[in-house]
Amino acid sequence: VGWLLSVFIAPPHKVIREDGTPAGPPPNGQHIGFLGSLRLEVRKFIEALKDWRIWLLIPAFFCANFFYSYQQNNVNGSTFTLRARSLNGAMYWMAQMVGGLGIGALLDLKWLTRPQRAKAGFVFILVTGFSIWGGGLAFQRWEDAQGKTQWLDFSASRIYIGPFWLYFFYGMFDAFWQGYCYWMMAALADSPQEAAKYVGLYKTFQAAGGAVAWRINALKYKAITQLTINWALLGASLVIAIPTVLAITPSPVTVARVDANSDEKGEKSVD
Repeated sequence: VGWLLSVFIAPPHKVIREDGTPAGPPPNGQHIGFLGSLRLEVRKFIEALKDWRIWLLIPAFFCANFFYSYQQNNVNGSTFTLRARSLNGAMYWMAQMVGGLGIGALLDLKWLTRPQRAKAGFVFILVTGFSIWGGGLAFQRWEDAQGKTQWLDFSASRIYIGPFWLYFFYGMFDAFWQGYCYWMMAALADSPQEAAKYVGLYKTFQAAGGAVAWRINALKYKAITQLTINWALLGASLVIAIPTVLAITPSPVTVARVDANSDEKGEKSVD
């Protein structure tokens, strides 16, 4: 279904921004062949990587799928009964939908400039991330003290409800993190083509991080160790990303509006 829906996506040059400009340049109509197209894409990819700001986001890209192995195998898989795991799994992905809507609403606030939204999103990720993983630390210590596996069922509602909400918020934070990464890439890109190059870089390091995490999980490292690795990577990647967050510039639409308003005021003062 997703593939079929992509057929109806309009090309960038047919998408008109609020200021009346197209979102991307029209095709030049030249046929350069497969090898020519390949060389062009490689050259454009290298040019896109010349922006130092995208390099500082790579640790965040690496973390994007890193926590899945710990959360799904150690939290959900080792703690809950089969039917409770099934419910948790369904709600985990539901939480991602809610999280995606939440981070999207924050990063689309019209009364904030793009630099302000970048900072607001960063603070939101920092506060929610450390709050949720702090709760995860308390849970993991409690779970280790139980000395049991796959024992917690939703029929024991008073005990179940706390770990359930933790797992729900884990899923929500996944959407927060990835949504913010995608927004930052879009804010750095000057064109849809450049954004596509950044997304390719994102998916590369996202997959690499996931592979490393699953290997750590397969080696049976202690759950508390895996939680520590996840939390440390999260915090370190946020610190490394700070210069990029501070370097986000106003959107072209905003700049155009400011220039237009300045021209209008100038004309009125001359009159």
